[in-house]
Amino acid sequence: MATTKKPSGLSIARNNMKFTISWKIADANYSAGQQLQWRTFVSGKWTAWTSVTIGVKATTATVTLSASNYWPVDSKAVYLYGIQFRIRGKKTDCDWSEWAEKTMDLSAPSAPTITATLDSNLDNVTAFAWTAPSSSTDAK
Repeated sequence: MATTKKPSGLSIARNNMKFTISWKIADANYSAGQQLQWRTFVSGKWTAWTSVTIGVKATTATVTLSASNYWPVDSKAVYLYGIQFRIRGKKTDCDWSEWAEKTMDLSAPSAPTITATLDSNLDNVTAFAWTAPSSSTDAK
């Protein structure tokens, strides 16, 4: 039996605790289906794979994690160090493709930049401003 080509061009984008994976269908189509799974890396070990239901023509999916399950929201909870996705497709009358995998390692947020400006008219008045750099493809 012929083998289906595995998906290509995997990428992960992050918006807070929403992780969106996108990919390209590498074969003509995956008419017999696609399988998408994800897992997290917490406290030094990978969790079990969790399946996501997707359509045969899908090229993107989003997984939302609950911040309440992870440190620092819950001081007794586990640390979240990474998330991994894998996907494969199948054409009619072919075997499943190999898994295509993508991992995003998560690290501590960037340190903020803070500035203090003394008021020129009032004594003992200071204005503080801070910024923290971020990006949807950033692991922080």
